[in-house]
Amino acid sequence: MLPQINTTLIRLLTQAFPEINTGQIGVYHPHDRGEITLGLHLYSIRACHEITPPPVTQIGRNIKTVPPRFVALYYLMTAYSKAELAYRAAEECRIIERAMQVFEQYPVLTESILGCKPGKWIDELKLEFTDLDRSEIAGIWEHQETPLRLSVGYRVFPVEIPREFGLISERVRGIDVKTNQP
Repeated sequence: MLPQINTTLIRLLTQAFPEINTGQIGVYHPHDRGEITLGLHLYSIRACHEITPPPVTQIGRNIKTVPPRFVALYYLMTAYSKAELAYRAAEECRIIERAMQVFEQYPVLTESILGCKPGKWIDELKLEFTDLDRSEIAGIWEHQETPLRLSVGYRVFPVEIPREFGLISERVRGIDVKTNQP
């Protein structure tokens, strides 16, 4: 599901910025952004506590299914203007503002937007702005030789991560009790 979410977010942004060449909006790492003008960096995957996982279910006599794990994806969105230094900050503000407007139009990502069902147990994902404190941003940028860039945070949740295995349980058929009494 993670690749589909990344692809969907990039597609939504690319449609809103026809003046930016394809390939200049993408998922990137701040240490290796290449020619990115507007980038999303998936910087954290955390447990999602807004949803209660389904219970373990019995399939047949000896196999139990394990419920999926639900997580929240945290993205850092950063603009990189190629404008002259005197205009760079204003250009980056314009880019970030438009990108935020795009994500505000899609607070819920459904099957029709994603191109696939979000999961077996969920029908939609939420896309929301999230506050990033300066230390969190600095932690992402700490290995950079460039100064902090204008960035905003977004969270996508609940993302279902299926578990592709079951638990095999054996039925107790007897018990052998030995005592150490003389």
